[in-house]
Amino acid sequence: MKKIVGAPGSGARAFLARRIIQGEPPAGVEAPKGPLVLVLPDADAVEDVSDAVKALAPLFGGKTETVAAFGDDARERLASLELLRTGARLVLATPEGLNAPAPGRADFSARTVRFRAGDLSPRDSAIDALVAAGYQRVEFVESPGEFAVRGAVLDFHALEPAVAYRILYDEDRVASIRPFDPISQEPSAVQASAVATPAEEPQEGARVVDWLTEGALWLLGEGVSVEVPAGVPSLALGRGAAADPEEKDFGARAVGPFGGDPKNAWAEMKRDAARAQKVVLFSLNHGEDARLQEILGEELPGVPVQFLIGPLREGFRHPQSELSVFATSQIFERDWRGVGRWKRFAAKGVGTTRWRELKNGDFVVHQDYGVARYLGLEPISVPGHGPQDCVKLEYRGSDRLFVPLTEFDRVQKYAGAEGKRPRLSSLDTRTWEEVKKQVAEGVRDLAEELLRMQARRAAKPGHQFPSESQMEREFADGFPYEPTEDQARAIKETLEDMMTPRPMDRLVVGDVGFGKTEVAMRAAFKCAMGLKQCAVLAPTTVLADQHFRTFSRRMAGFPVRLAMMTRFQTKAEQKAILKELAEGKVDVVIGTSRLLQKDVRFHDIGLIVIDEEHRFGVTDKEKLKKIRENVDVLALSATPIPRSLHQSMTGLRQISLIQSAPAGRQPIVTRVGPWDERVVSTAIADELARGGQVYYVHNRVRTMADTLKQIKELSGGARVSMVHGQMKGPDIEKAMWDLAQRKSDVLVASTIIESGLDIPSVNTLLVEDAQNFGLAQLYQLRGRIGREKSRAFCYLFHPPDAEMGDLPEDAVKRLDALKEFGALGAGIKLALRDLEIRGAGDLLGAKQHGFMNAVGADYYAQLLESEVSRLRGKRVEDDDRPVEVDLRLPAYIPQDYLPGEIERLKIYKRALRATPDEAKAILEELERLSGPPPVPVKNLFAMLTVRAEARRARVAEITEKDGAVEIRWRADSPPHPDAPARWIKAFGKRVSFVPSSEGDAVRLTLGEQTAIDAVREFLKT
Repeated sequence: MKKIVGAPGSGARAFLARRIIQGEPPAGVEAPKGPLVLVLPDADAVEDVSDAVKALAPLFGGKTETVAAFGDDARERLASLELLRTGARLVLATPEGLNAPAPGRADFSARTVRFRAGDLSPRDSAIDALVAAGYQRVEFVESPGEFAVRGAVLDFHALEPAVAYRILYDEDRVASIRPFDPISQEPSAVQASAVATPAEEPQEGARVVDWLTEGALWLLGEGVSVEVPAGVPSLALGRGAAADPEEKDFGARAVGPFGGDPKNAWAEMKRDAARAQKVVLFSLNHGEDARLQEILGEELPGVPVQFLIGPLREGFRHPQSELSVFATSQIFERDWRGVGRWKRFAAKGVGTTRWRELKNGDFVVHQDYGVARYLGLEPISVPGHGPQDCVKLEYRGSDRLFVPLTEFDRVQKYAGAEGKRPRLSSLDTRTWEEVKKQVAEGVRDLAEELLRMQARRAAKPGHQFPSESQMEREFADGFPYEPTEDQARAIKETLEDMMTPRPMDRLVVGDVGFGKTEVAMRAAFKCAMGLKQCAVLAPTTVLADQHFRTFSRRMAGFPVRLAMMTRFQTKAEQKAILKELAEGKVDVVIGTSRLLQKDVRFHDIGLIVIDEEHRFGVTDKEKLKKIRENVDVLALSATPIPRSLHQSMTGLRQISLIQSAPAGRQPIVTRVGPWDERVVSTAIADELARGGQVYYVHNRVRTMADTLKQIKELSGGARVSMVHGQMKGPDIEKAMWDLAQRKSDVLVASTIIESGLDIPSVNTLLVEDAQNFGLAQLYQLRGRIGREKSRAFCYLFHPPDAEMGDLPEDAVKRLDALKEFGALGAGIKLALRDLEIRGAGDLLGAKQHGFMNAVGADYYAQLLESEVSRLRGKRVEDDDRPVEVDLRLPAYIPQDYLPGEIERLKIYKRALRATPDEAKAILEELERLSGPPPVPVKNLFAMLTVRAEARRARVAEITEKDGAVEIRWRADSPPHPDAPARWIKAFGKRVSFVPSSEGDAVRLTLGEQTAIDAVREFLKT
């Protein structure tokens, strides 16, 4: 096969591809009339060249080039077929992608579903066509290849373009087509048409390669083994100069290496400029670009450099074009991955943290009737009203209670203080009232203690950091990844807290690898820029060392002095650091609890960052409690302890949730079962076969050597090493470093890896005797894998002679919880489940366990929040009894209008708490989601508006019967004495009075009015 050489790295190959497509191929190479197919060894290489093609557009007059990519994502391959069909000329593919199944061109066109505004086309036919095209029906569309049906609406998420569309039907006519945001569900402007291309690959038949033959030219990268179709011209690609007359030399050469020292790059730029080469420098973002322009203005005076921004990973030199291209990612040795077109769909968003996980059999608390078991949402047919959604609850003695719409907001999920299975309440409400009375007394004591503690903290004003500086903006812009929405919000909330005069006490909750460290680094940098010192506390030496490396890389080039204090430092090194800390020469110090010892003195500390606070000992926490009264504190946690969570829920601490997965992350496959050497052997072999590495957790140091020998035998000659907490610091560091450098394949370890190095190539975790670990600990261990794009596997083993039923109940719950919450961003949900399993703990030392068990943690927290508000002098509604509204009309959300029991329940609960304006907004939201509301939905929101107006008027009950409505006031809140005269004047003989010991009532004859209209007019009178 003939060869093109002189194309080193992704940047040079992108440059070569673009030159060929625009008709400027190397000498002896003919530009293709059809697609140029560049075959690369793996998906990362495809992404690198694809990004480089986009980045290099300014060098080609700003003209972009559409790239059809065929890698390991089936949806991307199908979307790329549509790009090819519509004229894309550049194809990037892996060998596996080329051989993937694909519909033929005719079949692809036949299975494409087309929508046009105004067309007469039965919606059922469109649904059938989408199913035939491979679209999956869901309740709400989130990712390409899905569709949903609600009311008069048909939603679908196309693959190309990767846009979600909302089709509104007027019977069988397409009334409108709007793109919409799957996260917010907000639609945008109407458009004339939309197309749903096939979303499912065929099991047999054609292949992707069948689309890439006519008029094509194939270029094959190094290490690529693929069968080129007969008659299709092909060339191999090489990096170096031509060594054979038959080889075609494109003439590009590599720049660097720079050894991590930017000065080497500046020197190379200067030499190239002296050779009349045009020098181009690509930065990752505007902040980095601005900073480098400033630096190079001083380093290279008089040297013309073109500064561009783009995702280029590798630079190159092309003397024929008089061009030298450099990339900051190569100069600073940054490993990054941008937000690719398909990565953002890899992880689905997460919703609410409570009701979304409510399922049949869960325990709940009704504020008026006590603890029950939730049995679902059930429509009950009421004479004169039609079907009404009710919450079905089971009480002691199998008694059933159907909770009507008006009381939905009085039902909450139950979580006990110690995770004990609660005792169901009896429907004898006198017993429940006694329980609530006892709990209220305990809550009052705790609320007073909380406020005393908060008052002590408020009495010691903290430091008010200045507003954002130019250098802070440059530091923020230097973040090499695209921040998620949640991460950006957490950063904003933290920095705003630091700019207030009160001491910050914020908890940032996010899964392992979701970006909490960047929040900490932004805060630490702001602290340093404010001329204060920052201490970062980590629970282990290994994690402290990891943080030090991360902070050092991120803050390189900025005037911030960092130091580390762990047992990795010698006594002499520690002594020197202590001296510099006291003198204010260190801005940020990172360490373990060593930083809390008596000999550590800060010159002027302004911020403490605590990673996984619950892993510090009691003594350390007491020291922290004293420090945090007048210093800003930022705590980070993947699975916060219940106490921290409830402090946040009750307003004692501020909380930021990072629940959005970084681009490209995939959920971890979690498997639970008895230990089996065949499973262990297969799991290790599968991971090593795909080029990965393995963690094997055995948490008993005494028998670890035996386990090491056993794993060596089971792994068939793999390189197996060992690490545990009783080893010396340098030995621990070497074991972890060797794994990171791929000098070992399997690491047998204790839980020391729980907070270890981030090693993206380790994507299988095996945990022995998993039943002995806590839920948060298992979650942290699992977080060691799946940190990159590869699918990760976690095996949780219990003893082979014990079935799940023989394990302790709490152990079974923990293992089940990990299986259930395998989705990304589930850390906060696991923490809430932890409340159910091991409970909310002993809040601030107050003996509240019995009270919390009696009413459940959520209701307990609500009572506590209400009592704290009352003691602060805020007005608390003394009587929260709902207004009983019984009007003879159907008022509910039909299942075909809003499918999904939990979604309907959420809307009901929101609507019940809403003001009239908020209720109107919710109804408009429903209309955007599902189309024009049917009569029962209109009635529901009209009734809710009446209910809110009646509540303000202190009405207790509104009932429709015998052609009239009766409106009764609460016995302790009679109507104003002047009111009867106004009513008689307005309604005449239609009004009559019904005295009662339960409260006076008015009877209003309806006449021609509906009950809703009559009541609303009456309440306004």
